[in-house]
Amino acid sequence: MNEQIFIQIASYRDSELIPTIQDCICKADNKDNLVFSIAWQNCDDEIKKVQPQLDSLKKQVTIKEISIPWEESQGACWARNQLQQQYAGEGYTLHLDSHHRFAKGWDTYLKEQLRRLMDAGYKKPLLTAYVNGYEPDEVTPCGSVTELIQEPTELKLRNFSHNGIPNFRSTMIKDYENFDMPVIGYLYSGHFCFTLGSFAEEVQHDPELYFLGEESSTALRAYTHGYDIFHPIKNVVWHAYSRSYRGSFLHWDDHDEWWKKDNESIRRCEVLFGVKEDDIDFGKYGLGTARSREDYFRQSGFDYKRGCEVLKNGKSLYNTIMVINTEVADSHNVNDVDFICCAIHGENMKELQRIDVTRHTHPELWGEQGWCQINFEFQTDTMPVKCVSWPCLKNGDWVYRQESDFTG
Repeated sequence: MNEQIFIQIASYRDSELIPTIQDCICKADNKDNLVFSIAWQNCDDEIKKVQPQLDSLKKQVTIKEISIPWEESQGACWARNQLQQQYAGEGYTLHLDSHHRFAKGWDTYLKEQLRRLMDAGYKKPLLTAYVNGYEPDEVTPCGSVTELIQEPTELKLRNFSHNGIPNFRSTMIKDYENFDMPVIGYLYSGHFCFTLGSFAEEVQHDPELYFLGEESSTALRAYTHGYDIFHPIKNVVWHAYSRSYRGSFLHWDDHDEWWKKDNESIRRCEVLFGVKEDDIDFGKYGLGTARSREDYFRQSGFDYKRGCEVLKNGKSLYNTIMVINTEVADSHNVNDVDFICCAIHGENMKELQRIDVTRHTHPELWGEQGWCQINFEFQTDTMPVKCVSWPCLKNGDWVYRQESDFTG
């Protein structure tokens, strides 16, 4: 098998780009097998500083760069798609962001894990996770990572946004010391994915997506193209979650009308997920034919239409958020409110979960913030129908009852 690794890095005005490449190279067992493809969204000052460093690194490994003025960038998914056009038959691919650190021998370990899965009968295994974090100022390139969190992580469904886009959470893998194989999963991380090189051709990023829905749509499309998703039981890559080191250099800060592209992304995902019907020709950015969308939902337990996860006990698990502000008191002063009854109701007004908001439980509502977030998590065999908020004043009067349709 071709042992080369096609490493995809989309970088947007990121000072961690060079340290990431340096660390990736120096921690690899076989740097001669590394082929970097970099969609470098930059500015003139950055080019003057970084180009000589990139040219120096090219003496060690193959680096294919696409230099893009930041003003012309159309977002992360568009940039990732640019990268994938440079795929040239490498045996493996590693999908990253531009801010990472690595463990020694990361390349050998990931290849070994993929081969073990293939030997176990999985033709197209894919390793992914929201890996543990690092702080750029604290971990120099080619330095030790022993002080970083080592425990491996897996991706779980957190909740659904109101437009049906799933949100993820990362948790430590329990009892991972007793496992000898990666843990099966159904969700995909945009900052770490290692799999067969063919993935760069078969499941290319949809350039029409902007941000929301990138990872969930990739997971669904990968599954329907025959890829099985797993989470490694050893952490060999770390990711910088904080963006403070970058200042204000974020795509949506630099592009005033980014939200228009984001709204279109949401629409495309809703149709791809089957949440809504619309006439969209996805072409090669649609679902595969190896397995169906319904197969994915059945195996994962995710119900995108209802915005829940179907558990093995047959009940539906909902995680939803209600946000309220001082207007919940209407003409009354919020300081006159004793508590606010917030509830999710099912059919026939059956109360599925109730959370009372008080000055003690949610002081931010009464403070300078003036609003708070209530997190609901509940199992039910009844379809949620309404969200209700109902303040009770200190004198015992109930006022200004409000309800809205439950949307997930």
